[in-house]
Amino acid sequence: GSGINAVYGEFKTLNTTYFIQTNLRMSVFGHVNYVELPSVFDLSARYAADTVPEKVNLTIGAYRNDAGKPWVLPVVKKAESMLASDDTLNKEYLSMGGLQSFTDAAMRLVLGENSAVMLEDRAVALQSLSGTGALYIAFQFIRQFYPGCKDILVSDPSWGNHKLMIDRMEGINYVKYTYYNPKTMMVDLDAMCADLEKATEGSVVLLHACAHNPTGIDPSLEEWRKIAD
Repeated sequence: GSGINAVYGEFKTLNTTYFIQTNLRMSVFGHVNYVELPSVFDLSARYAADTVPEKVNLTIGAYRNDAGKPWVLPVVKKAESMLASDDTLNKEYLSMGGLQSFTDAAMRLVLGENSAVMLEDRAVALQSLSGTGALYIAFQFIRQFYPGCKDILVSDPSWGNHKLMIDRMEGINYVKYTYYNPKTMMVDLDAMCADLEKATEGSVVLLHACAHNPTGIDPSLEEWRKIAD
């Protein structure tokens, strides 16, 4: 009737298997709460459970074939084949900063080889685990080495894990700025710039350089210039 409030663990010796029961109410982790996941994951789960054959998954931005299965880009397959056949590569540990040839190439691609920050040696890059890992490193760096920052401005809407990370940064506030206009289905540039103008001194602004998540709406080149000003 009241259910079982316990966790069972198993470990083995040479000849015997032992089972351990731990009451969650006595656990040192008993106070940990579940994190509310972004709604997109709930929608994906409901899609998977839906039995309608004509269903289409528009929740997560990923390539699919006509059968709704993941589609691997031909260039990815080609790159994998090249790596697999390259006998000069090994599986040794990388340095803590990642593969330097990769991070250097990424900086040149994103910033431009002849940009001021590159020519003046003011740019640095670290290899991370996906975009979330990169942002987590950046947020931790800001918290530790940029004491002037009290607010991190994030677009409204934005990807759900941005708030989850910033809310756990002591002394850092998650602040929204206007981005999307649902009536025009475009970037609300005037409202966005007005919010950025009101930002407190030392604030950090998180911008989606392309393929804004979750709207998919990006500023034009001219609009980016206005945002930069």
